[in-house]
Amino acid sequence: MKRPNGLSLPLVAPVLSLLLATTPLQAEPPAEPILRIEAGMHTASISKIAMDAENRYLVTASRDKTARVWELATGKLIRTLRPPIGGGNQGNLHAIAISPDGTTIACGGFTGYEWESSFVIYLFDLQSGLLKSRMTGLPGPIIHLIYSKDGKYLAATLGGKSGIRLFRTSDYSLVAEDKDYGDGSLGADFDTSGRLVTTSYDGYARLYEIRMESLSPLKILAKRKLHRTRQPHHVAFSPDGSKIAVGFIDSPRSMFFRAKTSPPFFPLTQAVPKMGISSASPGRWTADFFTRGRDTVGHILSANGQTPAEEDTETSAHQIMESITFFLQKTAV
Repeated sequence: MKRPNGLSLPLVAPVLSLLLATTPLQAEPPAEPILRIEAGMHTASISKIAMDAENRYLVTASRDKTARVWELATGKLIRTLRPPIGGGNQGNLHAIAISPDGTTIACGGFTGYEWESSFVIYLFDLQSGLLKSRMTGLPGPIIHLIYSKDGKYLAATLGGKSGIRLFRTSDYSLVAEDKDYGDGSLGADFDTSGRLVTTSYDGYARLYEIRMESLSPLKILAKRKLHRTRQPHHVAFSPDGSKIAVGFIDSPRSMFFRAKTSPPFFPLTQAVPKMGISSASPGRWTADFFTRGRDTVGHILSANGQTPAEEDTETSAHQIMESITFFLQKTAV
């Protein structure tokens, strides 16, 4: 994704990136302070966004190696979070999630590998901004993070053929995993009943049920090949959990499926043309952002799978993220 340009920046001041950890490291992050520019906004493309259940906070992860917390009501930047970073891509953030109660932020990406020899998810306290814990030992970069609606679980999708991991948030221990993926897993969402749906560049969507009393806590209910050639990316349940929307990284079309039929993934409609699915926000399904000249427009997809007639534009996941970056930078200026 290209970085937005042509934007005026406020007066900036150098700050030091704090390289913190709450548990002993196998090998330490770089000991020398790393000089960073604090611009009051992201200085590289935004990878992911997330909101708390009450729509108080918006959190963003960026390839500038920071996560940021914004107040939704005002657009004000509340806090900048700085996980441990290194040279090159080390520290690039691709995933972020906020617990439903708005207390904890989980973020990750190409994080920790330089000194851990594995990838790491970092947990921050939202109010203090302190790094309070981390989950280590992950075999692939963290691509997507999402909390269950009740806050009991955190799901992580991983790059490569590493599959997905499920953590229990009471102690953030690993409780389940599925490694049977033919490519990177890019998207995930929970419904209110606790079911989990994921997408992967292997072309499949997978629907799971969490059964902690079972020997296999992550039970797969359905696995469907969505398209012969397209790569499924983002995925979202409708608020009532009856439908699933899937967006593709290599196509502006989105597909919709029934989630509660037997078998699941029965097509609701073949495709909705000229739409790209971004990430779902609590209570609405779903918001896509695009730009028209210098104006930022919110494009809302209704639950019946139809797009508003007055807004007909062709977008992609890359364009959506570029536009969200533009929107946040424009708000901060």
